[in-house]
Amino acid sequence: MCSDTLYGLPGRSENDLLKWLELLLEQRPDRISLHPFGGRTRLASAASGPPARQLGERIGQRALAVRALLAAGYDPIGLDVFALPQDDLSRARRSGQRHRNALGYTPHAETDLVGLGVSAQSRIGDACFKNQVDLLAWESAVDMGELPIMDGRGCPPAQRSASQTAVRGRFRRAGSAARGQVRCLLPVGTGGLGTSLRHRSHEF
Repeated sequence: MCSDTLYGLPGRSENDLLKWLELLLEQRPDRISLHPFGGRTRLASAASGPPARQLGERIGQRALAVRALLAAGYDPIGLDVFALPQDDLSRARRSGQRHRNALGYTPHAETDLVGLGVSAQSRIGDACFKNQVDLLAWESAVDMGELPIMDGRGCPPAQRSASQTAVRGRFRRAGSAARGQVRCLLPVGTGGLGTSLRHRSHEF
């Protein structure tokens, strides 16, 4: 089971977020992603106060959520994604095989990507394909039972190497950020989950 959790919602305090996290963690989802609330309404503005205050509250709530997940035994995968140690993503992170594509993290470093729609791009093994960019041409190929491919080519070794280097660099940066996050946000105190997480919740 995977869960997406919002923080920084208008009118929701750190106590409210903590109660929600306690309920969520009782379910032990395999993966949890944290997302800041990005909406902006007149009601939200009135409830949240000035922008500086909103930012401070959002930072505090994110810190609270991260500490809660770490205290509950979740591993930081990167970019506010967390997973249980036995989950495929956690195992892939430990073995250096995790990968990120347009849809998010995947436990496989090399995955085929198949694009279906107009002008979509695919990568299968070392071959790259691009679908028809014209809707009528795409529909015509599909109606005839053909693949709507306009162009295809092999990915040269230099391009594959550059792509792999970029992925490794991205994950080194994400890994460094995650390690810093663990150091800065480990729960403190021994007075239970609520006490540990509330203490120094704004130091982030």
